[in-house]
Amino acid sequence: ARNLKLWKLILEIIRPQDIKLIMEIIWNLITGSNPHKKLFVFMGIPDTRKTTMMEIFTWIIGIENFSKEDPKKFLGKNNQFSTSQFVGKRGNLFDEIGNLTKEMIENQKAMVGGITQDTEAKNAQTRQPFDPKRFTFIYGTNTLGNNFSQLADDKSIITRFEIIPFEKPVKKMNGMWESEFFNDADDKQSAINTIVNIVIQFKRSQY
Repeated sequence: ARNLKLWKLILEIIRPQDIKLIMEIIWNLITGSNPHKKLFVFMGIPDTRKTTMMEIFTWIIGIENFSKEDPKKFLGKNNQFSTSQFVGKRGNLFDEIGNLTKEMIENQKAMVGGITQDTEAKNAQTRQPFDPKRFTFIYGTNTLGNNFSQLADDKSIITRFEIIPFEKPVKKMNGMWESEFFNDADDKQSAINTIVNIVIQFKRSQY
């Protein structure tokens, strides 16, 4: 029998019209690809379980496949080589990006839509390329701030930033909710397997 526990939780958190986007993200992460070169922003007031959704991704894909870098650190000035922490990962999760400057938004857009780039200085022995088509940025925020609003008419921004509203606040979950949610490790694994199967079926139905 399918264990729909985790799937039902996702349906509780996400608006029905956005569930396809969540499946798209999970597919990107499973396959290590981001063909549409998009980043995803979970936007909503506190306690709408944005972080919970990110945690679910880490359970499905494995936490070791994610970096958790603050975009303010790698989008600021003088940071052209800071994508090295993304090499070998499938995505970057950060749960409160706050108000990015216009320059940071432009840099992030360029990073997502760009071509494969070197992560180290030109003469370094350890050069490894960072390919944005194989990587997904996922952020959470309460508000995207004025700078984003001012850029929101820019078609190139809108095509890269996919904003998913989180609109259903719940009472605060304690940090141990995961151990209360699943009966045991097998329960958790079967719930994860069910999600993966649902996503695969969804992708098959698209072709």
